[in-house]
Amino acid sequence: MRNNIRNAVLLSSLITLLICKFSYALSVGTHQEINEHIARNNLNGFSLTSYLKKNLGIESITASFRFRGIWQLFRDGGEYEDDPSDNLFSNLYISRYTNHFHNPVAPTLADAGFTGIWGTGFKSGESTILWSQRPKGTQNREGNYSWHDVREYYRLALTSPNPDTRNRYFAETFRGIGQQMHLVHDMSVPEHTRNDGHYVRAYEAFVKNLHSAQNIQGRAVFDAALANPIFFDMSQLSQPSPFAEADVPIANLFDGNVYDGSKPDDTKDNIVNPSVSSIGLAEYTNANFVTPDTIFRGFSYPSKQTSVTKEERDFPDYVNPGNFVKRKYYIKRADGETNGTEGYRLAGVDYLNFYRELTVDPEELELVKTIAPMDDFVYEDYAKLLLPRAVGYSAALINYFFRGKLAASYSDGGLEVTNRSSEEMSFYTDSEGNNVGEITIYYDMADGRREYLASYELTTPLEPGESTPPIVFSPPTENEKPGRYIVVFHGKLGKEEGAVVGLVTEPSKVYYVSRRNGVYKIVSTDENGNGETVVFDNQDAGLTIGKIALSPDKKTLAFDAAPGPGIYLLDLEEKQAPLLTSGAWPSWSPDGKKIVFHRETGNYLPLADVELFAADVATGAVTPLTNAVGSSKSAMPAWSPDGSRIAYSLFEPEGCGGALQAIALMDSAGNQIGPVTCQDGTGATDSSPAWSPDGKEIAFTRHTYRGSMTDSYHKLYKVDVGAQTLTELTDSTGFDYAEFTPAWSPDGKKIAI
Repeated sequence: MRNNIRNAVLLSSLITLLICKFSYALSVGTHQEINEHIARNNLNGFSLTSYLKKNLGIESITASFRFRGIWQLFRDGGEYEDDPSDNLFSNLYISRYTNHFHNPVAPTLADAGFTGIWGTGFKSGESTILWSQRPKGTQNREGNYSWHDVREYYRLALTSPNPDTRNRYFAETFRGIGQQMHLVHDMSVPEHTRNDGHYVRAYEAFVKNLHSAQNIQGRAVFDAALANPIFFDMSQLSQPSPFAEADVPIANLFDGNVYDGSKPDDTKDNIVNPSVSSIGLAEYTNANFVTPDTIFRGFSYPSKQTSVTKEERDFPDYVNPGNFVKRKYYIKRADGETNGTEGYRLAGVDYLNFYRELTVDPEELELVKTIAPMDDFVYEDYAKLLLPRAVGYSAALINYFFRGKLAASYSDGGLEVTNRSSEEMSFYTDSEGNNVGEITIYYDMADGRREYLASYELTTPLEPGESTPPIVFSPPTENEKPGRYIVVFHGKLGKEEGAVVGLVTEPSKVYYVSRRNGVYKIVSTDENGNGETVVFDNQDAGLTIGKIALSPDKKTLAFDAAPGPGIYLLDLEEKQAPLLTSGAWPSWSPDGKKIVFHRETGNYLPLADVELFAADVATGAVTPLTNAVGSSKSAMPAWSPDGSRIAYSLFEPEGCGGALQAIALMDSAGNQIGPVTCQDGTGATDSSPAWSPDGKEIAFTRHTYRGSMTDSYHKLYKVDVGAQTLTELTDSTGFDYAEFTPAWSPDGKKIAI
């Protein structure tokens, strides 16, 4: 065995001989794949596709700007922040990647950047935090993609008169966000947070190898990071930046100025919710990991004395491939991250110390000294902890960039604009002494030219949920799409100065079912009741149309009809309405891919048994969501705006004090969450739930039966989902007429019944 160990040592010394070379951090492919994954998926409650569609009228991330799809532009940002040019002069002297370092325990932000190769100052750079927030136009000739540059590109993409110019600036916006995300990724690389040069055989090379389809185990590590990110606590981004020199709160993603090098336990994960972290990524990486040049030196932690224990783990036997010998590793057991009770390999115990009792001739001894303590087993343990943060933290950045939301409704000769963000909108004074804070309205002419229409200057903050007075204007006759306007806020959003929020309005339509001369039809009007149009001209007097639901892209109406009953999908352009499946009461998922509905199963007769199902719109495949034993009724489902929950009317809910039916919640997979309207529901039947656009409230109909039909009434209520407090919405007695099937307006200000 000892001979095998010695041979393994000598052979691996030749294989893993370290050659110092300054290089990029994570490979280009790693940056690209993380960026694309985030752009394509709903992470931590934010979907880029959904945001762009609902707020800017951009149908998909495949939409092309400057001949590149949005997802490709995010990938470009992942690549070009490191490698914008093949120019030798550029790469040798003014490369961007020299500014991708941040040492969080440096005395000042000015000292936190890379000090140059071997500390010589050659290729030195500034802290990533300073680089990411440089003033507009001051990065370098390889391109300007600081946060302030990208914000300005976004403003110009929304407001520039020329359509080609807007197209170009949208391309720059999406690429620029990708480059900012790249900077976040780099804070998950120990070399970049411990001011260390890179090596040919280093952490980023290991991560690059994870992309290989042939590397089954490695690919599983990378895929697990994509599937299970560790997100940054978004509430930290509502706090001020800890650095006066970089005052946009995204600085907190990199360094919250919490860890000063002395208390590594400050970088521990949230025990209650380990999928969310509130520590800056550079702080976490610096405190809990090492590089080949900083193993127990240069930084107080990890400490050889208090952070680790020496334990044997498997190591490949290079002489007998497929077999393993034992190697001692430093296992991280204390002082911050410990990977729960498992610990993780911080570094290999160097061979010179571990095998000093072996008889080794002087020549071999020199080779033994060069064996790398950082092997693939160490780097795999690193990747399992660091890659999920690279994904989750950069997802937080894109969420923060697009966190602003507006709503607009037509009122008194203009648009009333509502702040639907969770932070106030206000003004600030820029470096030239100008107040910046206004909401501007534009429209597009037939040739694509965008024209200014009106504006509203913010003199006091516009709080979340608060609306402006009507911004009055005369509707332009040359508007390409009458009723369509572009609304842009530019000012201070929360703690961020220079923020930009956009909204492309569409003429609001109301769809409803109308029985005319004994025949049911589907009709649309504008929100004022004008422009009535029959959109489904049914001619069958025997067909009864019930619940209707407009798809998220506003191109399809789902409706149920009897006899059957069946759910049909009406293409509003083609006017065709094929059958999707049997059932009733359709409600769309926010991504438009599924419809939830109820269906009578026919079990447990003569009493009805009604259960909930979800249908795939593309294939028609149906998945059951409920399957109660015995006669039951789970009906009238409504998908929440964020897609995470489904509200429905539940028959005889447990613990509801005699309520016949209550509004209950389940998650999108059918797992029960519980009732939300039963606290004072004795004898009540709650039905027809409808979510508010912000997902905080549910409107519903309550039927109260007090022993006779003359002492029975239907009234409209709403419930605060979090607090489970009820509000009666109307002042009617409920006897003169009944109030059924509430539906919210897009801005959340009105309810149609």
